[in-house]
Amino acid sequence: MTTKTKAPDTSVRVELTRAEPSSTALAPSMAIVRVASGEERLAATEHLKGVRLLKKRVEEHYQRIKRPLLDAIQNVRDMEAEDLRPILQADAHLTGIVTAYDRQERERAEAENRRRQAVAEEEAKRRREEEAEAIRRTAKEATDRATKLALNRQAKAVAAAPPVVRDVEVERPDLSGAQGVGSRTTHKARVSDPAKAILAAAASEMLRLVLMSNGNVGAARDVLVPFIGTGTPLPFSCLRLHEPALNDLAKQLGTSFHAPGVDGVAVDGLSVRG
Repeated sequence: MTTKTKAPDTSVRVELTRAEPSSTALAPSMAIVRVASGEERLAATEHLKGVRLLKKRVEEHYQRIKRPLLDAIQNVRDMEAEDLRPILQADAHLTGIVTAYDRQERERAEAENRRRQAVAEEEAKRRREEEAEAIRRTAKEATDRATKLALNRQAKAVAAAPPVVRDVEVERPDLSGAQGVGSRTTHKARVSDPAKAILAAAASEMLRLVLMSNGNVGAARDVLVPFIGTGTPLPFSCLRLHEPALNDLAKQLGTSFHAPGVDGVAVDGLSVRG
């Protein structure tokens, strides 16, 4: 006999009630226009104490209402993460082995195409040399001096000319897959040294401002002071890189994106439609 596991009760029951802060209780506090003496300050702070207490009570009232809702949302997120975990693992596994095969096939096809190109170039050189040699033989057999000289010049020109490479059949990797599944390559920023990247960005901005001042040291100092300041130096721990902006640069520039502490890298993946 099979026993069914009872599903947990995921329903959320919340009683929505309004807090009861009396607006009339706040009227005396709002009636205080200004503080002009110690006695008035004492009265104002007594009112403030009551207002803060009322604020705390209202917040606690709604916190009691929100607590089961927040707990339910967290439970939903935990359940979703638990159900997605094996799916995401399977997705990562399949994507990984397919993209690894794709890279291997592309590298193999590129190597084969380089080999075919090299063979075609050698063949073109051989044909060029054979043509030049045939002209040289004709020149040796010629009896007229002018004809002999002309043929020898022609042979030298043929031998010095760049070889004509015939069209090479290009091999393309077999990346066939299920309908709607295709390979794709995206680019993102890889940060190796955040401090160096931040310093480079700051230095670039300073250089831009100095150039705007046309090399005038005094003018450059006046321009930079609002940025550098004369107060407490800000440590790097107060700063952070804006990764979305870096990723936008990587998408625009691809793997040619190189800056101090950050580079653009290619990420192979698979897109699935349908």
